[in-house]
Amino acid sequence: MIDNMTYYKLGCNWGSGKPDFYKLLEQHSIVICAKEGMKKGDFVVITQGFNVIAMAQISSDVYPCTSKPELEKEFAEYDIDYEEWNNLANAKIWELSQQDRFRYQTQKGICQIRNQEILEKAKSLIHNIFNRKMIKDCIKLLQGNYNIVLTGAPGTGKTYLAKEIAKDMGAEWKLVQFHPSYDYTDF
Repeated sequence: MIDNMTYYKLGCNWGSGKPDFYKLLEQHSIVICAKEGMKKGDFVVITQGFNVIAMAQISSDVYPCTSKPELEKEFAEYDIDYEEWNNLANAKIWELSQQDRFRYQTQKGICQIRNQEILEKAKSLIHNIFNRKMIKDCIKLLQGNYNIVLTGAPGTGKTYLAKEIAKDMGAEWKLVQFHPSYDYTDF
């Protein structure tokens, strides 16, 4: 899923001396797509200057910014073109911790990422974000239901996930493996 998606870069400083508009993106859970061909499911690396500060995943179809009249004033404040050609999309945005931030030195404001090193960094960050989300979701299930069954083929990460869940909950854990000959009463 992560590997087959298209990755884009969105810079939040459009021109020398123009205001940074990351807070606008974050506040409205949107990304600016312009005419770059972005689509639902694609990932976006959000930068301030050459520094990657956030990752996003597009969660809606792309639409013209002019379909959101409530944004016109804010676009003017941030000196962003509020015109039919300038597209937006709803997005889930994850701000990166200081340790996860990295440099992506390209001048273009919006572009598809083709640099293999940057693509690998972006994919790794998204993978980590999704893993953390899965761990949090499992913890919520455990807190509500007091048990969870992890199933899957050998080598798919069930034990790793169990260890990470236990670690995040501050719990000790023991591995119990059931053989097909076990009966419920044996347990």
